[in-house]
Amino acid sequence: MKVIETFLRSKQGGDDGGEDRLFTGASFVAVIDGATAKSGQAMKDQPSPGARAAEAAMTAIASFEAGIAPDDAFRRIESAISAAATRTDGETPKAVCAIYSRARREIWRVGDISVRIGQQAHPGEKLVDRIAAAYRAALLRTYLLEGHDALALRASDPGREAILPLLRRQDMFENGPAEDPLSYAVLDGSGRCIGRVEVFPVPPGADIVLCSDGYLGPAATLAEAEQRLEDDLMRDPLRIGEFATTKAVGPDAVSFDDRAYIRVRTD
Repeated sequence: MKVIETFLRSKQGGDDGGEDRLFTGASFVAVIDGATAKSGQAMKDQPSPGARAAEAAMTAIASFEAGIAPDDAFRRIESAISAAATRTDGETPKAVCAIYSRARREIWRVGDISVRIGQQAHPGEKLVDRIAAAYRAALLRTYLLEGHDALALRASDPGREAILPLLRRQDMFENGPAEDPLSYAVLDGSGRCIGRVEVFPVPPGADIVLCSDGYLGPAATLAEAEQRLEDDLMRDPLRIGEFATTKAVGPDAVSFDDRAYIRVRTD
């Protein structure tokens, strides 16, 4: 396989990727997105729980045998995330991840990483996030109609404050029954994601894309992904339009979320 292009950028503009990570190796490539802390109790002088989860997943993937099966792979990641948990902050390390296995010609996904195989897109979505984002957008529109300044709303984001009770309780839906439309898969060290792993076969010679939800979807090229994002951020820094999200672009940020992208041409 050949890695065509990669990109990693934090929402603050740093090349460290924030809580997103990219893995590239001889047998696997992966995009990992650590979950954003919602309690506000994370220690300022330590990596966030999401960053610790992402780093643990990276370490686990680096240890994989080429022919490892998907459930075994994610058990290994879950064990690593469990070991990364500490008692010094208020949240469990959590992440989502998509991995391409060269030996098996498969993409394995847990969570809302977006996937593209040739011309076929498999966007990463969570219904509970769409509900929260829609409520936040509607509330912020009322503030705009009252004449509030958009830049001030980006800084204070009362819409984000309004949906925090749901964001803090939505873990009740994590790794729940597949028939529950609000349930979703996540890596949290519990092993409960096993059985929720999505497997996508990949034909020889296909271009594949893996990207985190800091992008608007799995565009066919990095240039297209970046341009779509840049255009939409210019139109809608509050993130209340077509691609509404659960948080705005902060006044000192370059985007609403960290982002990671990789495009690979398979053997």
